[in-house]
Parts: sequence; structure tokens; C-alpha cells
Amino acid sequence: MTYSKLSPKELGTVEAILIGFNKHQLPRLLEIQERVNHGEMLNEFELVFLEETLQEVQDTEYFADRHPEYQKLVAEVASLYECITHKARANQEGS
Repeated sequence: MTYSKLSPKELGTVEAILIGFNKHQLPRLLEIQERVNHGEMLNEFELVFLEETLQEVQDTEYFADRHPEYQKLVAEVASLYECITHKARANQEGS
């Protein structure tokens, strides 16, 4: 894998995004995943949170295109989102 050099500004941006993601989005995504895996349905706040998270992932894809070392992380977050929404949809249809 080829690693690209980040400018100081890009490095600061990446650091801020990763800190925020690790402290806020990831724990919340994992909580939501656990709930839907137990058959629960999403509430309105969780739906909004997932929509916002998806938008943030989409907003960072351009960055991952320029810095391939972050592509796996972006793909894994997108996959987690996909798993949650798929299971939530199944729960909704099953109720």
C-alpha cells in the first residue's frame, strides 16, 4: 500500500475526525447495532443519527480517494452502517 504525505492541515483534520468518531459516532453505532441485532427497531433520533453519519462518511470519501491508507476505515464504517440499516429494515418488516 502506498502512503501519502499529509499536510499539517490535513493531519489536524484527520485527527479531529478520528477523535470525534472514536468518542461519539462509533460507540453510538455499536449501541444501535446491538439493539437491532436483538430485534429492536430504530427510533427517530437513531434514524437521524444514521443519516448524519452516512453523510459524514460520504463527505470523507474524497479524502480517502486521495489518501488510500484511509480507504479501509471509510469502507468499514460504510459496511457497519449497511449492516445496521439492513438489520433494522428486516426488524421493521418482521414486526
